[in-house]
Amino acid sequence: MGATADDILAGTFGLLAFGMLWALVGGWIYLLAVVRTRRKIARMECLLLGIVLTNLIAPALFAITFAIEGWGGITEIIDDSDVSYFFALLLFSELLFSLPGLLSGWLFWRFGVRPAPVPQPDLTAVFD
Repeated sequence: MGATADDILAGTFGLLAFGMLWALVGGWIYLLAVVRTRRKIARMECLLLGIVLTNLIAPALFAITFAIEGWGGITEIIDDSDVSYFFALLLFSELLFSLPGLLSGWLFWRFGVRPAPVPQPDLTAVFD
């Protein structure tokens, strides 16, 4: 049974929505868990965060598929293809996702982190 154009369109929009939600939640968790304790974040961290989050989309989708449908859902995705071919395709997708992840990290740095005001020390306490 083949996929119709509506199935492909719905899957594309679903993947885009999942990717946006994934990046927002993952970035928020990183900010709360790591950055909040150190009180600073560097540009390279933002770039790497974008790359790592986009590269984890495919494994997360497989984990969700496994949680919902079990091994039957995973074998349906892999189907009759060779397992080494499947992993080569997965590696290619990880390399392909790195560029949008780099852009995502740069956008996070440029519009989310860099414009934030640097906290100034309270100098009035010295004169009290």
